[in-house]
Amino acid sequence: MPAKEFRVKNQQRRIGLFLLPFLMLGFFWGAYRTFPKAQTAVPGMLWEDPGTVVLQEEEEEPFSDTLQALSACVMDAENFRVLYSKAGTEIRKMASTTKIMTCILALESCELSETVTVSAHAAAQPDVQLSIREGEEYVLEDLLYSMMLESHNDSAVAIAEHVAGSEEAFCALMTQKARDLGAEHTSFETANGLDAENHYTTAEDLARIAAYAVQNETFLRIVGTESRTIQEIHGKRSFFLKNIDRYLYMDGEALGVKTGFTGGAGYCFVGATRYEGRILISVVLGSGWPPHKQYKWKDTQALVAYVRKFYRPKQLSVRAQNLGELPVSGGIRETALVGVSESWSEELLMRQERVELTFHLPETLRAPLEQGTAVGYAELQIGGVTCCCIPVVVLEPVPAYRFSDAVSGVWAKFSF
Repeated sequence: MPAKEFRVKNQQRRIGLFLLPFLMLGFFWGAYRTFPKAQTAVPGMLWEDPGTVVLQEEEEEPFSDTLQALSACVMDAENFRVLYSKAGTEIRKMASTTKIMTCILALESCELSETVTVSAHAAAQPDVQLSIREGEEYVLEDLLYSMMLESHNDSAVAIAEHVAGSEEAFCALMTQKARDLGAEHTSFETANGLDAENHYTTAEDLARIAAYAVQNETFLRIVGTESRTIQEIHGKRSFFLKNIDRYLYMDGEALGVKTGFTGGAGYCFVGATRYEGRILISVVLGSGWPPHKQYKWKDTQALVAYVRKFYRPKQLSVRAQNLGELPVSGGIRETALVGVSESWSEELLMRQERVELTFHLPETLRAPLEQGTAVGYAELQIGGVTCCCIPVVVLEPVPAYRFSDAVSGVWAKFSF
């Protein structure tokens, strides 16, 4: 080998040996940067900035409690926020307001055109009855009208058996649906609302169930219908139905829903009323016993009037802002800039309600991060109840740190 070529190779070997420790250092540094740091399983509250919430002044103090109902509440159906509550979490019987759940569960489980065959058990239900007979066949939609307009107990059981095979199985589905909706203190043992030991709810739970139900357009169409004629599929008998919900005719913004009465529950009513582009759900349970049939209407009028007087729609706005930087593992930079875009939410507010905006973010982010990636959220609460959440996003991209980045960086510094 010529001496010159030998010297060149020897020099390259010495340079390679000289660079090897730096390349290994770069490799381990890159591995360290890429290894994920510990993150909180539940995001912690890192910022709280109520100053970004814009409010206007409200009116005077609310009315005193003069309701006859043992339990009552009003809920904003858009966000399930309770606007008023009297003993709203106490366990009560619910009578035929049960049929709200029976109806919405049937609507979600079946086609309206399905044929329902009446069983002996369904035909034997006590008043109030449509007086359907064993073996008769009806379109499901017609039985839903029968159940919701005139509260027929036999129609409710026929629907339950059609959906689940038995009333018992259907009630298990009803109770599970209540749990899914957050109605934790509700249990169903009958599909029509007849009193039973394990058949109960609370005013707030029932309002939550109704608030969910009114999001279904078919449900709203049924409960808002004034009258309808139905017939047995083979044309043997027909029936004229008239809605017994008097509140539907007492308030021009009423949408209807469901009345109820049993000896254990007293008079009950769940109503839906439009207000300022939203739907209010009112619930009264145990609103008198015979002969005080009118109490439930007066209580409902008082509840809706209360909200109309003391609650106003207000626009809560969050200004666009840079919230700062969060640590990043495995990225070419050690931090990422995060922030929120301008956002707003219209809510019903009354005077002296506390409005809070709290930001929830993880302790550490993991690269790569693209611009606009959601990494947390801003939670808007009114009186401790969450009304909406606004995404917190990455404002500038952070690519992942690669081994090639370490090699090129070291080579750039120590190349000859």
